[in-house]
Amino acid sequence: QDLMDKNATLDWPYGIQAMESTESAEDEEECVSHPHHDLVRDVAEAAVQELGKLWDELGVDGKHREEQLNTLLSDIEQVYRRRVQNQRQARFKLQEEISNSLNNIKKLTFLLRDHTTVTTNKHAEAPLKQRAKALHKIEGLLEEEKRERLATLTDLHGQLHEVWAQLGYARGSGSDERFEEIGEDLSTNRIEQYREQVVLANTEKAQRAEEISRSVASFLALWTELRIEEITELDQAILNNTMDYSVEMRQALEKRVKQLEQLKEQRRTAIIGYAGEIGALWNRFQVPFEERNTFLARYEGLGSEVVEACVNELQRLKSMLQARLKEMIICERRILIEQWN
Repeated sequence: QDLMDKNATLDWPYGIQAMESTESAEDEEECVSHPHHDLVRDVAEAAVQELGKLWDELGVDGKHREEQLNTLLSDIEQVYRRRVQNQRQARFKLQEEISNSLNNIKKLTFLLRDHTTVTTNKHAEAPLKQRAKALHKIEGLLEEEKRERLATLTDLHGQLHEVWAQLGYARGSGSDERFEEIGEDLSTNRIEQYREQVVLANTEKAQRAEEISRSVASFLALWTELRIEEITELDQAILNNTMDYSVEMRQALEKRVKQLEQLKEQRRTAIIGYAGEIGALWNRFQVPFEERNTFLARYEGLGSEVVEACVNELQRLKSMLQARLKEMIICERRILIEQWN
């Protein structure tokens, strides 16, 4: 209805304005000021005069002349009406295109929010064809801007959610719900918000990576020193470097490091205890230093095989002690008697 009103003005956001001036069918029929009207009238008069001359020569009577003139006028009227109808349809099609373009421009400017680089003010008074062409061009510019911004937002959205996944944020929890979906806001402000969020997420990822890196270094040092044989699923993930950066992973890694530190202390304490007993028995049996050094060189560190070797050596020495106890007592008795004497 606005487009059919010759005085209507459509004001869109950011200075986009469109005016439509169309005459009604009655206005067109009453309009007689077109420069081609005289030419049409002259052509019609010349045709009637030529027919009159031919009819005179042919001897056509008045009744037949009137019938032929009526037929001619009817044919001209049909041609005229078909032509007018065709042009009215063309006008309606252009009006519809303009209306669709304006509606689409309105939607695009809403999506882009701050797009102000194009205007249709200078085309408001232009003929329909020129207006439609100009609006199509504006529409194309806005569509291109929309595609570029949407591509940028899609890329940023993917980066953000990839980092969130690495940080262990489940969808809808632990993350900003404003960035769960791209939405309909394609403004430059929205793009900047996404970029800031990506920077924040990567900063958090870097902080966690540093914390995890320190724990991994401690883990690997303990792993090497203790020579762990039973590998857990977490151990395998650490060794294969397939960990994520979630809070849960960091906590699990810290817990595992504490477990290994406790195991290290247990083994160290056990080995020191075994070493004291073994050393005393070596002295009693007067084990050569070369044999002692060979044992110590073969079994060093805090691996389970070292603990096992210490246990076996202590058991061996105790067995020897048990077997030679009588002999040792007799030897000691003889020495004691000699001292008494």
